[in-house]
Parts: sequence; structure tokens; C-alpha cells
Amino acid sequence: MIRYRFGQRSADFLLCYRCGSLVGAVAQIGQSQFGIINVCALDTGRDSLPPARTVDYADENPSTRDLRRRQNWTPVFDHGNE
Repeated sequence: MIRYRFGQRSADFLLCYRCGSLVGAVAQIGQSQFGIINVCALDTGRDSLPPARTVDYADENPSTRDLRRRQNWTPVFDHGNE
């Protein structure tokens, strides 16, 4: 897995080291981590997924971005610190 950060450096995007496909992303927001996975990168269940949609977050400010991620991404738990 390769971690990549775009210009705003607000999240680590996880890329397959073999093919370069986006696998998911992880972001630190305050004291919490949130993550998202690209289910299209998985081998199972693709036929039952809705079609992909194009999105553009270029005009999003940091507060709006963090709020969207908190609402739509999954919290990441560090089981080693529980």
C-alpha cells in the first residue's frame, strides 16, 4: 500500500502499489480518525453497487470538508490503545 497526500495534505489516500488504484483514504480530524474504502477496488459485490458518480470538492473549505468526512466516512479505531 502506498500513502499519498494531495496539496492540502488533509488525508492519506491509499493506493495499490501494484496497479495504482485508489483503495481508500484515512483522515485525522481533531482527536479522531476517519476512513473510507473504495468498494470498486474489491473483488466481490460489484454488480450490486450503484453506478459511480463524479464529484468535485475543489471549492470546499477545510471546515466543510471535515464535516462531510465526519458524516460520511467510517471512524477508525486503534484497538491497540483501547
